[in-house]
Amino acid sequence: MAYEAILKDDVILRLVILFAADKYGRPVTNPELTKFILTGNDIDYFLLQHNIYELIKMEKLRVFKEFGKDYYEITRDGAETISFFYKKIPLLVRNKITFEVEQALNLDKPQTTVVADFMPEGNEFLAGVKLIEKGQEQFSMNILVPRREHAIIVCEYLEENISKIYRDMNEEIMKLF
Repeated sequence: MAYEAILKDDVILRLVILFAADKYGRPVTNPELTKFILTGNDIDYFLLQHNIYELIKMEKLRVFKEFGKDYYEITRDGAETISFFYKKIPLLVRNKITFEVEQALNLDKPQTTVVADFMPEGNEFLAGVKLIEKGQEQFSMNILVPRREHAIIVCEYLEENISKIYRDMNEEIMKLF
């Protein structure tokens, strides 16, 4: 691709690094930062590492240790630099990095969701809860109650206690076998 030649330029590569760190929006490890940048881009690994080091020396990135890992974080000066010059990075490269960062951030999101809600059912209300894990419904439970106020209370209870209810239900079912 035509843009790949400019990714060998130190200035552009430093902008790419700053863009990735800024896009991530929180401290990032070297393996994470490297993956965001190298995936789908023809960039030399050693040149990338050298430029990360140079950005630290220039105080565009700061490095700190937490839980035995080194983390990089974009500095205010680094954020200002990228805000002025991010358009120097080819759009395709920006899009690839944005995609990789969004994928990583989505993996950090909780994989289990609890949804509790109620709806009218004739003169009564159906209060229920669903446990969704990795996009798949694992458990659901509905209870018919006489009044709206009761439905609200039931939903709150189910949402707060779903782990225990689900665990107890599974234990009872396992006793059948």
